[in-house]
Amino acid sequence: RVDLLGRSFAALSIGFAIVEAAGWTEITPGVIAVLVGAVGIGNLGSFAASRKLGFSTNRTMRLAQGLYEGVSLGADEGQVGLISYMRTDSTHLAVDAIAELRQVIAQRYGAHALPEHGQLYKTKSKNAQEAHEAIRPTSAARTPDSVAPYLNPDQQKLYELIWKRTVACQMIPATLNT
Repeated sequence: RVDLLGRSFAALSIGFAIVEAAGWTEITPGVIAVLVGAVGIGNLGSFAASRKLGFSTNRTMRLAQGLYEGVSLGADEGQVGLISYMRTDSTHLAVDAIAELRQVIAQRYGAHALPEHGQLYKTKSKNAQEAHEAIRPTSAARTPDSVAPYLNPDQQKLYELIWKRTVACQMIPATLNT
């Protein structure tokens, strides 16, 4: 029994369930475009960026533009573009990008975190801009921690979100106990 707001409540039953939560398949590579407020996808982009990062669409796009144009990663690497072209709502990932993502996932999280084959997503929108690949890190091997020393805090937040969601879209669904 629990007292809440002056009323007494009792649980009729207690259940246990295991559910699968897609490894951000709702955040397919194309929906990452929504996250950063890409052209042609309306207010949802602004909402997603605001909800996750607290950034306006303009601020998010400015940060993404900087990550796309390049950041100095020190004397060894020089100026490097960290994300692919961000003004797209495509869900297409290049075959070599999927292969690299799968390699990084296997190394960091173990082979058990990988589906049998790379995940391919189809764009649902009839107006989708398919000329470009989905927004993704240019190299999954450049983890958020490895580039953090070269980014300002806002760039780091956005890069980490893009990296995590891109990696997650190639992983098996999460199993959650509810």
